[in-house]
Amino acid sequence: MKNPHYYHEFLCNSCGKNTIKHNKDKIKPKYCSALCSQKGRIGYKLDQRKSIDKVIASFNKRAVKGSKCWEWKGYINRYGYAILSSRYLKEDKAHRISYIIHKGEIPEGHFILHSCHNKSCTNPKHLRAGTHKENMQDKVTAFRQHFGIDENKIKAIQMIIKSNVFSDDEVAKIFKVTKNCILAIKTSKSALHTRKMKTRSD
Repeated sequence: MKNPHYYHEFLCNSCGKNTIKHNKDKIKPKYCSALCSQKGRIGYKLDQRKSIDKVIASFNKRAVKGSKCWEWKGYINRYGYAILSSRYLKEDKAHRISYIIHKGEIPEGHFILHSCHNKSCTNPKHLRAGTHKENMQDKVTAFRQHFGIDENKIKAIQMIIKSNVFSDDEVAKIFKVTKNCILAIKTSKSALHTRKMKTRSD
């Protein structure tokens, strides 16, 4: 006869994650993983205040604080975002960690937007929480600032792109902008379309 197995559903004592485990032990587990078990053991669990202090110290070491944008001395990913790993805050983008440190918890489902449109900036004065729609609108604003075009021209470019008559190079020549500008507008439009389709299907 095979040994019986038991299913246990529980909240991890360390991370709070709802977990289901299948094992031979009648006793309900306390932790979802070996890492959480180690954190939960006496002598390994860090005090919450110490954890926050470690994150703040790591952030302050890499943030170049000035009167305007706070540039980043640490790693910047291929998308231009400053990165700071933090197990405690469960975030990796430095501007999001900066928001948490200086302004508090990020509202659920919200993005952290840069008023300066500088992705690597970590100055909390330049950061605000916003919805997906506001994030898309911010991207359009950034296009206007970066490429020097107004909203009417963006709409005209979007109409030409939608017609599929001209190539990206041709559209760029017609409106006297760079091909990167056309690609940026196409990317923004695609993201907005995806969001609309997802909303309709929900």
